[in-house]
Amino acid sequence: MQFRVASYRGGMVALKGAGAFDELAAVLGSISIADIDARRRHRQASMTAKGAKRTAGIQSGLNAAIRETLARVEHGWRTEVQVFDADEGTDKGVWTIDFHKQFPSLRYGVGLEVTFNHAEALPWTLIRPTLAYQAETVTRGSRIDIGAIIIGTDHLKGPGKDRRMDSAVGTYERLRTLLPKMKWVLPAPMVIFGLDWADGAQSGPVDEIDIYEERSGLPRPAPVMVPIHAVRPNR
Repeated sequence: MQFRVASYRGGMVALKGAGAFDELAAVLGSISIADIDARRRHRQASMTAKGAKRTAGIQSGLNAAIRETLARVEHGWRTEVQVFDADEGTDKGVWTIDFHKQFPSLRYGVGLEVTFNHAEALPWTLIRPTLAYQAETVTRGSRIDIGAIIIGTDHLKGPGKDRRMDSAVGTYERLRTLLPKMKWVLPAPMVIFGLDWADGAQSGPVDEIDIYEERSGLPRPAPVMVPIHAVRPNR
């Protein structure tokens, strides 16, 4: 598939240095539109046979194609990797990241999320790699140095009546706008892969996300000045 790339906090440099970018680019480039469309038609036939009236989207087949390719022995990505242990007393709190792989040049590894979910879930998609990167209680062997996210573009989703996904699915363009706004809670370097509905490889240059951009046109608030004698040492 053809894809666009955005780099956040030096993620592209780190991912290339680890050797992970070329591997992920080859995986995405090996997935064909014909295969994804065939998977969608197969799912539609199955749904129709069961009496369902809704139209099947491409996300189920696309998810499966990516998972099958990454899980092959030659790639060696672990799937549904546990990031936190269950909480004592409740047996809850087991969180996972979609994929994890240890690269020889890194002490920990690369975490990968694949998301074709509702746009409201996009902030959480960004938070998961951050937790695996920074939280103190990450399980042994699951910590990451770099996060990567695979998501569809507006082009992949399709226009109007010809949509290939539900209209509420979040896209690369939306995720791209969130990163500068969430910079205060996203310290992890990341690379975003935005999939287009076309065969091929990377299209266009890497989009280096400027976390210091100010697009609102509004003046920034003046800093709050506090007299030094008003600050108590226990605060």
